[in-house]
Amino acid sequence: MPVDFALAESGYQCDKKDIDETTATELKIWYDNTFHLYRMQFDWLKNYARKMKRGKYDKKLAIKGIANNLVPLIMRDYKIENGLGKINKCTKLFLGLEIVDSLEESIKDNGIEYWIKYQIPPLQQQDLAKVMRLYGRKY
Repeated sequence: MPVDFALAESGYQCDKKDIDETTATELKIWYDNTFHLYRMQFDWLKNYARKMKRGKYDKKLAIKGIANNLVPLIMRDYKIENGLGKINKCTKLFLGLEIVDSLEESIKDNGIEYWIKYQIPPLQQQDLAKVMRLYGRKY
C-alpha cells in the first residue's frame, strides 16, 4: 500500500490509489485560469505571509484550510461549467497541497514583506457581477 510521500511529509496518510491526480490537476488548472477564483489567492497569501512572519505558520493546517474552504469553491465553479462528481478527501488534500506549494513558492519569490503590504486591486464591474451571480453575495 504505497503512500503519497508529499502528503505523508505534511502529516496526512493517503494511499496513492485513493488520489485522483487527473481530477486534482484539472481543478488546479481551472483555479489558475479562472479570474475570480485566482483572485482569492491573494487573501490566502497575505494571511500565510503574516503567519510566517510571526512564526505561527503550519503547513498541515494550511493544507487543511485550503482543502476545506477553497477547494469546495473551485469544485462548485468547475461543476457549473463542466459537471463534476464527488471527490474524496485524499484528492481534496492533494489539491490543497498543490495550491499551498504554489502559494509558498510565491511568498518565497517575492518575500514576506511584499505580500503583507500587497493591496488587492478592485474588481471590475463585469467580474463583480459574475461573482455575485455564482456565490449570491459580494466578494
